[in-house]
Amino acid sequence: MFYRTAQTFGRGLFRALQRNQKRIAMTALPIFLFSQQVSQRFMAQEAEAPQETVEVSQNGKSSVTPKVDATGAIQLCHKNDLKDGELKLYTVGDKKILLAKIGGQYYACDAVSPVDNKTLLDSTLLIGDKIYDIVNGAIFSIKDGVTEYSPNLEQLKVLKVNETDDHVISVRYTNEKPFFDTVNMRGWVPDFTNLVILGSGIESINIIRTLRQAKYRGLITLMFGEDIDGPYDLNLLFEDLENTERPPIREKEFYEQFQVKIAKNKEKVKYINIDEQVIKTVQGKEDPVPYQKLVYSLGIRPRFHGVSGLGLQGIYQPCSLTEFKQIKKDSANFKNIVIVGDTVNSIRLACNLKKNTKANITLVTESSNVLSKDNLGEDISATLVQELKNTGVKVVKSQQLKAIEGTKAVEQVELSKDKIKCDALFLMREEFPNIDPLESSMRLCSDGALYTDSFQRTVSQNMWTVGPTASIIAPFIASRLAYRNSGDVLLQAHTTALNLIEKRLALRTIPFDKVKVGNTQINKIGFPEVSNRAEIVGDQQSNNYMVYYFRDDQLVGAATPSRYRDLTIVREALFQDIIPRGKFEINIKDLENKIFSLSAKKLNSKFMENMRKRPHMTK
Repeated sequence: MFYRTAQTFGRGLFRALQRNQKRIAMTALPIFLFSQQVSQRFMAQEAEAPQETVEVSQNGKSSVTPKVDATGAIQLCHKNDLKDGELKLYTVGDKKILLAKIGGQYYACDAVSPVDNKTLLDSTLLIGDKIYDIVNGAIFSIKDGVTEYSPNLEQLKVLKVNETDDHVISVRYTNEKPFFDTVNMRGWVPDFTNLVILGSGIESINIIRTLRQAKYRGLITLMFGEDIDGPYDLNLLFEDLENTERPPIREKEFYEQFQVKIAKNKEKVKYINIDEQVIKTVQGKEDPVPYQKLVYSLGIRPRFHGVSGLGLQGIYQPCSLTEFKQIKKDSANFKNIVIVGDTVNSIRLACNLKKNTKANITLVTESSNVLSKDNLGEDISATLVQELKNTGVKVVKSQQLKAIEGTKAVEQVELSKDKIKCDALFLMREEFPNIDPLESSMRLCSDGALYTDSFQRTVSQNMWTVGPTASIIAPFIASRLAYRNSGDVLLQAHTTALNLIEKRLALRTIPFDKVKVGNTQINKIGFPEVSNRAEIVGDQQSNNYMVYYFRDDQLVGAATPSRYRDLTIVREALFQDIIPRGKFEINIKDLENKIFSLSAKKLNSKFMENMRKRPHMTK
């Protein structure tokens, strides 16, 4: 992710040498050398067997009929068929291929998104070398397949491109490993040789592979803090109980290849001594784990106080794989389930349990908005409530949980106005950062997360943090937030890895998240949670609408149940900072027309201009 930044910064090396600025030059040198590795990712390997029968459909006209030749290469077009900056989708047999022309060079990739292996990448939106999975919010480089933003670790499948003697552009599938699944440890060792990553989420894997690809050769110890076989994606567990049976994100061979030591503690982490730089477990049966630098990423923990009956059986506050496995084991006996909460995960869990159990499901929210924590407004809430009802989930709004009643196990809950019988109660009202093992002297923000700078550093020397435990000043809005969605947490992990080895990369992102209920999927971008005004454009009856979120007169986010491509353009415009700011009256329709009329070429030129003006990496 974001290695285009390293290349841009590396090119400054020569300018620094010309000005005889040795200090800057020596800082840029490792980054420049690393960027050279990025440019060597396309190597010819064994091709797939050629197909005998080829059915072709394609976008636009071409002077060449796409076909598979005798060598197995797929011929797509003549070299002059595409204009510079154009992206085209070709279908050859069962293969769907995207071909782009950038700076006179052709690049190609498999058109199916690696996020879910079914969504087609947008074939009409090319900004620079970036192509988009507008449904899942992922962004990839078509040049090398590197992920710039994605909810998982999978990379884009790039194809080898050749030009024949007849100037025909052909592509070939290869067995080459994706860039971040390879190891490049032939480099320098920094002033620390013992890094401990404390966390069981997918961000741990991203830190490891980024460090190894950046030539870090020191010791990496991965410590889970719970009795599991390997890191997992917590969001997938909220979406489907069956995902508790999935194997770990990476198998044993990954840790051997990337030379990672696993400190699998059956006891939970009790205490981190930041002065002595050691990690201790609950019972102290195992030796303390020392570290020179620590990445802290223990995610969330339950927080629900002030209600009687919390000690009864049948109450769940899921925050880990261990807890979800217990839920799956107990779920066969569920008859009446009550979920209390107004977060994205509470909605995901309601749909999850409706799908995987035969129980009656009731979702209880304290406000009239089922996503009040995200501040998405009544209109998005109304769309979700209708879809929840269509799937068989009952929604009770604007009631607080007063008491939990039962003898040994929960039997019913008392709300502000009603009482509901249940044999399983899920408390999802708050998801609190898990900072239990840390000293009370650590500086915390109002949201309970650790005070963190834009380089992911905490106030404690030699400690970084990632995910819900990190409270960071978000770009563009100057407010502290704790990112929870997978895409931004993985981006934080990448940023952390580079800063551990002093490459000085500040986090800069426009968040993306989604929630799917039935046949409706709500995608949101930006920071609606800090907004104080919302404007709707489109037809709500047909779900063909956008909601724009403003803080005063500054656009800070947007959401939609259908217009995903439009949302992607808004997101890109926010990232490139090309939407006017300041206190002024704004017509939302004029703003929409301005954003959607921007061509990919114009956005690309603005992107390059911004990269020259303010590089993301600073000394």
